[in-house]
Amino acid sequence: MYYPRETVIIKLKKMNAYHGSLAPEANVALSKYETLIITGKLGGWEFNFKTGEFWCSREYFEMLDRATPNMPKWELYPLKEGWIDLLHPDDLQQAQDYFKEYLQSLEGLYEQTLRLQKADGSYAWILCRAQTLRDKTDNSPTGLIIGTHIDITKNKMLELELKASKQAALKDNALLRSILNSPVDIYVVALDKNYNCISFTSAYKAYAEQKLGKRVEVGSNILNMFAKHIQPIIKESYDRAFQGESFKKELALAHDGVNITYNENRYSPIIDENGQIIGITVIVQDVTEVKKTELSNRLNELRYSAIFSGASDAIFIANAKTGIIEDANLKACELIGTSKEEIIGMHQIQLHPASELAFIKKNFEEFIAHESYHSVECHVLHKSGSKIPVLITAGSTFQIGDQYYLAGYFKDMTQVKAAESKIESTLELLSNAESISHTGSVEINMLNGSRIWSDELYRILGYAPGEVEPQRELFISKVVPEERDAFIQWQMDAFEHKGKAGPIEFSINRNDGLRRVLLISGMTYCDDTGLAYKHIAVLNDITERHKMLKDLEKQNKQLLEIAWSQSHLVRAPLSRIMGLASAIQKGIIEEEKMEEFLNYMLQSAHELDKVIREITDKTETVKMDRN
Repeated sequence: MYYPRETVIIKLKKMNAYHGSLAPEANVALSKYETLIITGKLGGWEFNFKTGEFWCSREYFEMLDRATPNMPKWELYPLKEGWIDLLHPDDLQQAQDYFKEYLQSLEGLYEQTLRLQKADGSYAWILCRAQTLRDKTDNSPTGLIIGTHIDITKNKMLELELKASKQAALKDNALLRSILNSPVDIYVVALDKNYNCISFTSAYKAYAEQKLGKRVEVGSNILNMFAKHIQPIIKESYDRAFQGESFKKELALAHDGVNITYNENRYSPIIDENGQIIGITVIVQDVTEVKKTELSNRLNELRYSAIFSGASDAIFIANAKTGIIEDANLKACELIGTSKEEIIGMHQIQLHPASELAFIKKNFEEFIAHESYHSVECHVLHKSGSKIPVLITAGSTFQIGDQYYLAGYFKDMTQVKAAESKIESTLELLSNAESISHTGSVEINMLNGSRIWSDELYRILGYAPGEVEPQRELFISKVVPEERDAFIQWQMDAFEHKGKAGPIEFSINRNDGLRRVLLISGMTYCDDTGLAYKHIAVLNDITERHKMLKDLEKQNKQLLEIAWSQSHLVRAPLSRIMGLASAIQKGIIEEEKMEEFLNYMLQSAHELDKVIREITDKTETVKMDRN
């Protein structure tokens, strides 16, 4: 609707035409104002807050595709028709409230962003700016507000697209970080070419503090986190990756003076869009538990056909509210023997045996409630129907949009469980074998001096298992004084050389005062850097064997003495018999004296028999003494 009133622009034009040269500045200002509206594609508007008149320029409606061919440059409209009715429903209340607030103060620049409806029903994003016109004499408001509309739809659409892209990137980043942080024994760190950390997972930060005793930060030089003697080995692996090589390597580290950590490290170069290597990624997997199993097997002098190098890692991502699985990796498919398409859409309890459903439901709720890492052991069902033992680890839930998700890390424990069972059987057999053979063992940690005695070694020393603390000083005190220096020297030589140490015999005085003879041999273990960290010794109680050898020596000596002392007693009667026999054979004995000579020979034979019986009796006596 058109009202027969004039906008300020129209009035100024008429005044300028009437006065002519009296207002040249006004003429120039009007020309600039109209040019600015046209070239800037601005929609002009004026509002008289005293009269309520609302004037709009033709450009005001052109940007809304509402202009008509014969529409004048300026036209008067009701504020409701020309502005309020065109506002987007979501902007209606806020836009009016802001306009009312400005009318109350009339101070400064009026500016707000809103949406106005176009002729086709769509909405244009409009940047609305205005200012109160004031009297130059006293700076009081004239009652007129002059403003413009700028169509910023394209900019706003670009802004919304960028916001949506940012949200998508945040979603992907949250998912990736949750997946990387879920496994508790996998740590990831990225390095630049100066070996400085540029990124790392929270698990790696915890690993550095707990295992390496160092605090890692962005910009930290990773080489400084390791002891100087190991730095060249670490640097060599990093340099291989910087040359473009992707590989994995196992590393054994002695740390905190007590423990050995075994890591399986995977190294990969980081390549930019130009094909240049700008850094490397190192994925560290702690395989210490697997290695401990291997070392336990060696302690028991058994060989296993396979060395545990790590379990299969599977990741399932489920909706925290519904429990429906929405994503899974390749290892997850291998774990249960099915495809990713079959897994997605399953409920997480379908992964487990029916007998564990209540347990699984309870723990799934605990996983959701925990804000830190939480682990539980259970079973999953393979497609074949077999049950696979797993260790499930999960962190806190993460949000994508209005949904919350939980990433579960499933570690296949099949080999670990089998190894534990085998170790228990082996330890039981070893304990029985030690008891039967009177063989004990000791494991010495050469980094801190701690010791572990087997039950049989306690018994050999005259103690009940666990009765006293295993200590070097206690053991040395049991060695008889005259052999103590030789034993200490053997032990020092064994510690200084990697591998087996030859056996020696020595004697001890047991806790109950009995003296025992022991035979000891040992083995020293070193890490990859040549540092000796463990020594294992085996001690056999050979007291009875030693006593038997002593008794045999004594018996032999007694028999030799008997033989020497009785030999002359045997020779006398034997010589007489041999002489008489020779005389009879030669026929030199007269017939009448033959009976006398035979009696004499018989007497000598009785005498020889008596000597032989005495020797036999003495020999039996020696045997009885030995037994």
